Amino acid sequence: MTEFMLIAASCFLVQALLVPALALSIGREYGPGGLDISSIAAAVAGAMLGFMIDLNFNLPFSPFFWALAGLVLNGSIASALQSMIIKQIEREALMAPHVSEVGLRMFNRIDTAGTGVIRADQIWSFLRKEQVDDETKAVLEFIADTISGIGHVVDVVPSAQISAVPVCIYAASRRDLESYQARLRSA
Repeated sequence: MTEFMLIAASCFLVQALLVPALALSIGREYGPGGLDISSIAAAVAGAMLGFMIDLNFNLPFSPFFWALAGLVLNGSIASALQSMIIKQIEREALMAPHVSEVGLRMFNRIDTAGTGVIRADQIWSFLRKEQVDDETKAVLEFIADTISGIGHVVDVVPSAQISAVPVCIYAASRRDLESYQARLRSA
């Protein structure tokens, strides 16, 4: 009986972390309204999963207790994640006007191979070797940190840790940098 409770608790906690994260990553693509809906969906899914976990493992207390626990836990985690995502979106909106200007101005200095794209590793390497003012450095660090949202996939390689899992390599072209602010506004 104890091992079943341990498995049930593990299932309950794993779903409490994964469901809100997945729901909000989907909801982020649809703006603030999408975040609200995905937070509610994560909480409701937590209630349903709490109820189902209790029915499958015959846990102490009523299934309704576990449904309420799932609702509260998932709702709390979803709310915390939503706040973090909103701060990230606000930061992106503040940085967007600078991404085009700084990225295009520094593009040739970073793309020394002339490939027509810049990757995060190239930006970090450039920042280690070159001296730039603090504002330029902050914008380039932002571009490197958010390259997947600014640029596009240029390669897919197997993961070094798990060979069956592909890893996408992102890079930003001049066009990506130029259009970033407009793409952010339309999202």
